[in-house]
Amino acid sequence: MINVYQVQLRTGFFKTEPYALDIEKTHLTFVPMENQHLTRLRIPQKSIQAIELVLSERLEFDIITDADMYSGHLEAKEHIDTFIHHLSKNFQTCVHLEHRLT
Repeated sequence: MINVYQVQLRTGFFKTEPYALDIEKTHLTFVPMENQHLTRLRIPQKSIQAIELVLSERLEFDIITDADMYSGHLEAKEHIDTFIHHLSKNFQTCVHLEHRLT
């Protein structure tokens, strides 16, 4: 089972960048895939207040921490189930999933 996913992370108003998201038990790590001038982001589990997932035509996420919010979406629709499973397994208390009918 994979634990690294390709995501588009919002980096500005109407701007996203491709990142690899590594889901580990103690942290999340975002690694820029194309623009090496962007910073690698490591978010420790203890700083995460909530992970909001919205499933509609694609899976969108908001990761809310003590200091920031990180928003984006999962690139590959075929990995939605494993992505949700990994987040729910490693961050049980703060993952919220909403289904939106389109």
